[in-house]
Amino acid sequence: MNFKLVKNYFIIFISSILFSIYLFEVYITQKVNLEHDELQRKILFNEKINSKQQELLRLYDKYGDLLLKKKIELYKTETNKEFDIRDEFKVYEQLKNDIENLSLPIYPISFLGKKNDLRPLSGLSHSVTMNCNENGYVSFFHTDRYGFNNPDDEWDKEKIEYLILGDSFAMGSCVNRPNDIASVLRKLSKKPVLNLGYGGNGPLLEYISLKEYLDTNVNKVLWFFYEGNDFQNLDNELRDPILVKYLNDKSFTQNLKENQNKVDDLVFSKIGGKKKKLKTIENENIEEKIELSKPDHETKMEKYEGLIINNKEKNAKEKLFSKEIKDKQDEINKLLELKKSIKFKSEKNGLRLKNFITFYNTRNKLSEIFYPVKNESDFEKIMKLAKEITLKNNSQLYLVFIPAYSRYVSLNIKDYYVYSNVKKITNKLDIPFIDIHEDLINKEDNKLKYWPFGLPGHFNVYGYKKISELVFKSTNTK
Repeated sequence: MNFKLVKNYFIIFISSILFSIYLFEVYITQKVNLEHDELQRKILFNEKINSKQQELLRLYDKYGDLLLKKKIELYKTETNKEFDIRDEFKVYEQLKNDIENLSLPIYPISFLGKKNDLRPLSGLSHSVTMNCNENGYVSFFHTDRYGFNNPDDEWDKEKIEYLILGDSFAMGSCVNRPNDIASVLRKLSKKPVLNLGYGGNGPLLEYISLKEYLDTNVNKVLWFFYEGNDFQNLDNELRDPILVKYLNDKSFTQNLKENQNKVDDLVFSKIGGKKKKLKTIENENIEEKIELSKPDHETKMEKYEGLIINNKEKNAKEKLFSKEIKDKQDEINKLLELKKSIKFKSEKNGLRLKNFITFYNTRNKLSEIFYPVKNESDFEKIMKLAKEITLKNNSQLYLVFIPAYSRYVSLNIKDYYVYSNVKKITNKLDIPFIDIHEDLINKEDNKLKYWPFGLPGHFNVYGYKKISELVFKSTNTK
């Protein structure tokens, strides 16, 4: 065989392979650049849009007196009652000597990073807990034997249909029973429901609540994820050395059920007050006592500077408020339009000679295929652990996605990274995803009717009711 001919074929063969690899490197490099452009574009515009959203929400604070006056008028028209402009702290101070076991909500996050070696997941047991005021009245709830918002005898039921995990939305903030999610689900299902939600909780605290309090008699576990701040809360939780033990050691527990006395002592150290009785009388008319403690309407109104303004001033202020809100929304709308059309020059545009010669992007792509890096997010890890526990317990885990109010006052920005990431993770783990955004609120013309007076906060009675109905329907469809 002609050696020279073989040599030529070999050179052609090697050259062809190198040419093909370099062509692939060109393709991959351009693809990486395009992806980088898109990411850069999204980051830049999301930062600008988020900044404008914050400015929009600050307008509500700026015109707080005007909005409060609007709330007072609407509440009077709808209920024929006077709007209570006190908060839970004021009511607590006025009634702490009149109501046995009166408490404020002491949130689990307030104990993070402290020197004490216990991390409570609830408030004071067997108490009357003042909650919040967004609907015109100061809400409250009776806590159970473990400090959660439940009728105490729910813990004695033979079978629990729903166990609820989450933050203040799950807890039922700013409404009274029977208008919180747990109460509505009890009515719809005609079965027991346990609520372990507490204000300020993030995913790690919620997982720990599941681990500490889940019993074998639970049928369905509802994990309420709040778009607005759950990932931020998780960042804070991951800094606490005791909480992190739950992630790294599946056998770790604080045995909180057996340590409720210690939990109560820690809560009392936060709020002070006299030693509580063993149990609060749940049929005591707390709502009436709160109502009777309200000061004279005209007197309390005069305490708020700028609240009582004449019609001429009110109309001028309302016009200015409407104009500033509209201007801010227009700015956000323009950014959204620009986001669709403008391309940015990437820092990586073009082929860098060194990377090109060494097949930099090709090698990276091959390493991803043959040597995948396990880069599991903390949230994904938590949801995996939660699913393991519920499967072992023969319980069905659901994730209920609660959208943020800001989503609907900034012209429905659809590319919230939180929404897509959470949905992607739950799909990957085969956890049913109950979408309060797409399947409920986004279908409405008036999307703000789920919030008190259409303003930022927790849900109103209507909002909690409709969410509960969707959850019930979604968990009972065969």
